Amino acid sequence: MNLKIINRMWSISLMVIGIATIFLVGANVSAIKLPDMIVRSLGIIDLLSLPVLAFSTVKRLKVRSKIDFYRAVIHQQVTARFGY
Repeated sequence: MNLKIINRMWSISLMVIGIATIFLVGANVSAIKLPDMIVRSLGIIDLLSLPVLAFSTVKRLKVRSKIDFYRAVIHQQVTARFGY
């Protein structure tokens, strides 16, 4: 997968979880009684976006570790070649 797609998946799932959480907490704090169907649908949306967030986070970490590895190898080659 492309890093751009992974970052987009990560950010969208994080925003969805944040918006649903803010909506539920805001209704709870302001003592607004939400209909059961809205609460359940927000819970389902939360549960569906959690695996997407976990998947994209793991993919991001793997891609970044590969990038860091290649940077370290290049740095090692440059310092060995030029003696920095």
